Amino acid sequence: MRIRISDLLNAFSDKIKILSLDCFDTLIWRLTATPEDVFYNLAQRPLFRKRGITARERYKAEESARNKMYVQYGNSEVTLKQIYELSFTSLNEKEINELCEEEISAEIETSYVFPSVIELIQNAHSHGLKIIVVSNTYFKEKQLRKLLSSVMPNDVYKLIDNVFCSCEFKVSKAQGLYQRIVETLAVPAESILHMGDHFLLDLEFPKLVGIQALQLIQHNELIAEILRLQAVAALIGIPDIRRSRALASPYKGIYGLTNIPTENPENIVGYISLGQIIYPFARFILEEIEELKREGKKVKVLFVMRDSFLVASACDVLAEKKVGTLLQCSRFTSFAPSFYNKDDIVNYLSGNLNDWRIQDHCRQFHFTEEMINEILDAVKNAANPDKEFCDIILQKKYTDYIIEKSAEFRSRLVKYLKKETDIKSGDTVVFVDVGYQGTTQRLLTQILTDELKVKEVTGRYLVLLDLPEWQNTKRGLIDASWCDAQSLNLLNRDIYIIEELCSSGGNSVINYDEDGNPQYLISSLNPEQRNKIGLVQNACLGFVRDAKEFFSNLSIPMQMLKDIAFSELVRSIFLRTINENSYLSSFENEANKFTNIKMPIFQNAGVDTNIVRRTGLWLEKRSALSLRRDVDIQDMLTIMLRRKFNFQLLRSDFSLRREIIQVELSQGEELSKGYFPAVPTHDGFFALTFTLTIQAEIQRIRIKLCFGQVFEWMQIESAELIDANWFLNEREIQHSESVRDNLLFNEMEEKSKNLFHCKAYDSSILLDVTPSQNNSVFRIAFRPIARRSNL
Repeated sequence: MRIRISDLLNAFSDKIKILSLDCFDTLIWRLTATPEDVFYNLAQRPLFRKRGITARERYKAEESARNKMYVQYGNSEVTLKQIYELSFTSLNEKEINELCEEEISAEIETSYVFPSVIELIQNAHSHGLKIIVVSNTYFKEKQLRKLLSSVMPNDVYKLIDNVFCSCEFKVSKAQGLYQRIVETLAVPAESILHMGDHFLLDLEFPKLVGIQALQLIQHNELIAEILRLQAVAALIGIPDIRRSRALASPYKGIYGLTNIPTENPENIVGYISLGQIIYPFARFILEEIEELKREGKKVKVLFVMRDSFLVASACDVLAEKKVGTLLQCSRFTSFAPSFYNKDDIVNYLSGNLNDWRIQDHCRQFHFTEEMINEILDAVKNAANPDKEFCDIILQKKYTDYIIEKSAEFRSRLVKYLKKETDIKSGDTVVFVDVGYQGTTQRLLTQILTDELKVKEVTGRYLVLLDLPEWQNTKRGLIDASWCDAQSLNLLNRDIYIIEELCSSGGNSVINYDEDGNPQYLISSLNPEQRNKIGLVQNACLGFVRDAKEFFSNLSIPMQMLKDIAFSELVRSIFLRTINENSYLSSFENEANKFTNIKMPIFQNAGVDTNIVRRTGLWLEKRSALSLRRDVDIQDMLTIMLRRKFNFQLLRSDFSLRREIIQVELSQGEELSKGYFPAVPTHDGFFALTFTLTIQAEIQRIRIKLCFGQVFEWMQIESAELIDANWFLNEREIQHSESVRDNLLFNEMEEKSKNLFHCKAYDSSILLDVTPSQNNSVFRIAFRPIARRSNL
């Protein structure tokens, strides 16, 4: 039976005389993911470090002690002291007592009392009920009472009449503890109502002796799934977790207390997921501001729009006042005023070598449409368009033009800053943004120091990469001060969804008029996405409010919140739930560079030719494979590990399975036969590849693929020729030519799109090609459906 805690006594008050409460995860909750996680904190304490007792040794010591007790006495109940006595035999009694006290202290440090149960105890007392605590534990009553009295309000703790510990009765809940309690209290079993979190130990077993019982459901299965996957992300991403500190889970109590309805998808995305990221980031921002003020600095906070809109709102909620200014400044308007000289132009070009949308860059340089068309005409037939574009831009007439227009733009921007930000000479300006590099801060620093005479420009970011000298002017909630570079790689490039969810959802600023008023490019995002963003942000701010209240009497270390923010970021990128995937599947990200270009944030479900054709996992860099969740979990975990450690694995390394296909190559009068292995790619597909070396005097090649020898039914996805110099390169697609329409099918009938019946043993595919390159790679992607029955 499930019942709200607040209604519990109304349903049972006339039938019961005693309220019985389970201790751990009912009355007392831990800030860690599991009880054993406390041992990782315990192992760092001086007494344990001195004796070299690790978390694993402490865990195994309990297991060993329980086994010894069972062998000798028939039950596995042990006390805390016995755990140390039976496993660490070199310790004397004084040392054992000291270790026991230290462990209790560690439990107190990580425990808190669940507010709803406190209210229940108070209500029970007001109804004249006796209150007892029942626990399966190695703590004796005196030890458990010390824990309870340390974390509970004193007036509430005094309402507890009895504490029953399994180790003192030498019997657990499953073995008869409830019967012993009934006998000890000398009351009818049905006059006791027990509540606990475990289905068997706290619901079914007390019922066996006639005790009325209820199970406390901490949270539903969806929240449990998210927390479980978050733990996976933490263990992969943070080396110190379960090595030098516990795996934390500080928000379980909030979910249990608020009982947020997860049938609303915005609650999953906003309250449960995004809240775990934005709440610690907002706390981090406020703590950093206070630290700067303690240093005697006059702080002005600028939340960089559009991405920091939600962050600003969360800071306002926590501070209960407006914290800073919403800076209407996009990536485009940050670069536009930054071209002071030719070196700045060179730096811009060199920083964008892998992003050659020439029209966008021309607009960034303030060129007119006529100038843009001239440049496009000049580069379109060039052997190397990228280099040609750079050569044109660095001509004096263009650099002079860019520098002049940049100065004009800078003048308008300064007017906006003076008008909207209230920045004064001598101020310390703090930029706040999601991440990664602090580009806006870097580009506007000279303007702020030269034009507005600010004393210092610094930045605070959700995620900050370890760029050269980053620590001089920037800090991040997640940065290299505690998060190693390999772990930061898990977040590099792929937090677009977080940026979109944090954004104002409005238009992007592209200019300022002569009076300093922002001018905007109308957003091309669809109204449905904007509406979803609003719902998610409202849910997230609801979590921030609940967390503020919940933690008002709890001291939560910032490092613990950083661990959770990192883990949830990684989980939300790689290990999303079905519900999240469905809700966010249509989301797009705007380039925010004076363009309406939009890119889907998530790869669509179904067959993805990028994955099917290629055998390497390198493609996740560009194809957003890391943002898929329709691929298998082993693929996602592999991508996570590859992203973190950069180890070189091909998808073919994950299976020894190969499909051996006979291939015949004809070049002039020369005929060669060979067997080539097709290697697995994704979702049952295989890729067969081989290099075509062209003889100078004979350009045409005839290829025969003898699929009928192996398959009766098969699916053909693609066939292409690739310049060998670009094979399995990020820009391979630009150097590929599809030859799918040139395939000739011998004794193969296409029954539906791409599905073929190989009617005979000699069924084959023929292709006559004239490769445009001297060395090309032929690749055909296929999926076996049914093998030939006589094989």
